[in-house]
Amino acid sequence: MIPSWRNVPELADRHKLAVLVMEEGSAQMIARRLGCSKASVKSALLFHGLAVSDTVVRRVR
Repeated sequence: MIPSWRNVPELADRHKLAVLVMEEGSAQMIARRLGCSKASVKSALLFHGLAVSDTVVRRVR
């Protein structure tokens, strides 16, 4: 079975997802923007090795 987040191009592409994390800052906001579930966003973040809080910290510095 293919994970549902793979059907969302922005979640399947690591670079696009990293940009979304920097722009939105939270899995909930990314999910709202893309029209998918927060669980899908979190699964994609885990798969790609991205963490919302780490990226937000870098953005503030």
